[in-house]
Amino acid sequence: NHCSACTGCSQPLCYTPNTNIPPSGTFLSKTCCNYYSSSDGVTCITACPSSSFPDANRTCVPCTLTCQNGGTLRTDMCGCNCPAVTTGSNCSTCLCKNGGTCTASGTCSCPTVYSGQLCDACITATCSIGNYLNNSTCSCVPCTLTCQNGGTLRTDMCGCNCTAVTTGSNCSTC
Repeated sequence: NHCSACTGCSQPLCYTPNTNIPPSGTFLSKTCCNYYSSSDGVTCITACPSSSFPDANRTCVPCTLTCQNGGTLRTDMCGCNCPAVTTGSNCSTCLCKNGGTCTASGTCSCPTVYSGQLCDACITATCSIGNYLNNSTCSCVPCTLTCQNGGTLRTDMCGCNCTAVTTGSNCSTC
């Protein structure tokens, strides 16, 4: 096999560059046939053109994938590099929570009461006495708990700050 004399070939196939002509004579002017042109499937090329990738038969085919939500086309294969807020073959599945939406720049746009990379945290709010921050709705809601024996309502959750001599959810145990 004449082609076995080519060095650095991943396949034992050698052709004159950019042709489908088999080698003859000296091997010094020949190159490895790593891929085939998509125009005819037989013309030898040493590398796939930009945005083309080899298929199972090593024919360079254009990648028609369109990456969404800030995803970028990979350079080593037909696929997308997705930002952390998306998933899927073309980055079309948005992972933002609580009504957040994915942006073209690859981030989440969160509703006003949410924050965080995936809109999964409440924006810190100071609730008035008698109210507490409900983390599932990110809003201040009334606490209907009645603290006893000198206990006071907490503002960070529906609970009581008990005195040193009382315990329990509403400070009723001495």
